[in-house]
Amino acid sequence: MKASDPNAMAALVERFGPNITESSAQCQSGPSMCDVLAGKHYGTIFEIGTYQGVSGAILAEHADRVLTLDLERYQRAIADDVWRFFGVEGKITRIIARGEDHKREVIGALDFDMCFLDGDHNRLNVMLDFILAKERCNCILFHDYPIGLPPEYFPTAGYNHRDYPSEGNGLDGVALLLDCVRPEGVIERIPPFAWWRKE
Repeated sequence: MKASDPNAMAALVERFGPNITESSAQCQSGPSMCDVLAGKHYGTIFEIGTYQGVSGAILAEHADRVLTLDLERYQRAIADDVWRFFGVEGKITRIIARGEDHKREVIGALDFDMCFLDGDHNRLNVMLDFILAKERCNCILFHDYPIGLPPEYFPTAGYNHRDYPSEGNGLDGVALLLDCVRPEGVIERIPPFAWWRKE
């Protein structure tokens, strides 16, 4: 069975229990990760935010190899079991960073064609992860672009970090980056995902 199969999440729940769906990119309303990646293939995909490994298994279907990074405090042993369950463990290399400084060092030494950003979603970390990743690749897929946040939630005349501090509600970093900071490039919003590509 592939991680992209329609019955994959049900099979995971049967094997690992209902907690396996917690925070999974495959278990939200809107298009699934499989829908967003359909027809795409990359040499190397780099994922920030391994968590339980479900997204990594899907990414492995769209790449020759997947590098996935978690901070030490977020790592889950179950990810290795999930990759074995789908038979993709040979395509995935897991990286554990001791902290933010170590993460920066690791990313600076990697080569990858696409990045999937699904790590810490506070405003500061999303921006830092984006800055590091965009130096290494031309396209980034974000998870947790919010569905249905009212327009007044974000400033319309640019972003001033003194008015909007780095710690938001935990899920607004992606929207703040793409809708307020508005980095140069092409942005395609497909909630709960969004693509950024260099022009």
